[in-house]
Amino acid sequence: MKEPRYIEALYALAGKNCIGGNADGPISEITFVEDYTPPTEANIQTKLTELQAEYDAQEYARKREAEYP
Repeated sequence: MKEPRYIEALYALAGKNCIGGNADGPISEITFVEDYTPPTEANIQTKLTELQAEYDAQEYARKREAEYP
């Protein structure tokens, strides 16, 4: 598992099929399919915080995996 990025939070909220353009950039550079209401920046940041917490909670497992392949 990689450390979560902005795009993973956006995908978790909107789904990969709803997004186009520069998906790694700020929300203003991302295009969405017609008739789709994009998530707010606050919602994206909240999801990113949740994903980061999940990632951080798995630190022990990632270290153990490296020690015991």
